[in-house]
Amino acid sequence: MTFRTPFKVTAIGTVLALATSLSAQAEDFSSGWIKTVNPDWLVVKSDGKAYTHMSTGGNVKMTARMNIMPGGVRRVKNWTAQPSVKMDYGQPTSVPGLGAFKISKSYGVGQRPREVGKNLNFTIPAAKFEGMAVAQCMRLAADLKKGGLSYGQIFNVNRSVKFNVRLNYNYTTVGVGNKDKVWEVQPTKKLMVRCSRSDPQRTKPEPQRTTPAPKVLKSTMQLKEIALPNGKCAVRLTTAISTNQANATIKYQYVHGSGQKSPVYSVKTKANKIAVVTKEWNVPNNPNGPEIGAFWMKGKGPSFTSNKGIYSMSCVGQAPSGFSTGKKPTVKLFK
Repeated sequence: MTFRTPFKVTAIGTVLALATSLSAQAEDFSSGWIKTVNPDWLVVKSDGKAYTHMSTGGNVKMTARMNIMPGGVRRVKNWTAQPSVKMDYGQPTSVPGLGAFKISKSYGVGQRPREVGKNLNFTIPAAKFEGMAVAQCMRLAADLKKGGLSYGQIFNVNRSVKFNVRLNYNYTTVGVGNKDKVWEVQPTKKLMVRCSRSDPQRTKPEPQRTTPAPKVLKSTMQLKEIALPNGKCAVRLTTAISTNQANATIKYQYVHGSGQKSPVYSVKTKANKIAVVTKEWNVPNNPNGPEIGAFWMKGKGPSFTSNKGIYSMSCVGQAPSGFSTGKKPTVKLFK
């Protein structure tokens, strides 16, 4: 007697056992990535010598996708996900504190799914990125300075650095089968940082303080008649020049009532903004009568005119023709 049925049952059982064994050996597979970052630029301001602060306010919003596919007959017990943001310029240091924005899920017995596919949303205050955004810009500026650039060359153009953004996730599966995990390589999203050029209005150098042009506020001349022992006549002119500033150069000349003029002289004011000049002039003898005339001072820079000093003298001695100084070396007033 031939019995075929047991053989068939045994064959089917062997196939099922083999299929179950192969299924149980499959690894868990997963993938996760950041899809969008908004805004995709952070803006760091400068004062012309350093990057100082980040002007971007509000929140940085990120969307992500996570897929978990357990191998064999395993199921998902729990999972967690959060953004991972690292500096790109310099050391790849992570932005701290992002664990506070973690999203997680646990499933009870009887509710554990065979697969998980989630779209995730993260909202993070922009201020969380400020410290490392400024640090990257400053590191860039320091390297440029070492390379020989001046502050003006560094801060007069917009420059950029960036953060590398990925999804950091983990999960646990339960059930019979291989517990090994296969992680798909994640694409990296960029969060750009603009290291802004300095604001010309903020960093415009202060205008150089220029000394105002000197101005004569008042000029007063006093004339003193002098009769010399030899019968000659002279006058002493003392003029006080009051101005708007100390150490100002005043150019002037003497003018006689006849229209004749002296050379141009100069004097500097003292700390009290006043200059006092004294000059003696020989007066020529007038054979037809008394010597009568007037002197005054006229400014050549700045412009001013003093009061007139008037004289009336009777001179006996013969003075040189024309007025001349009474001090040596003799400077002829008129030619």
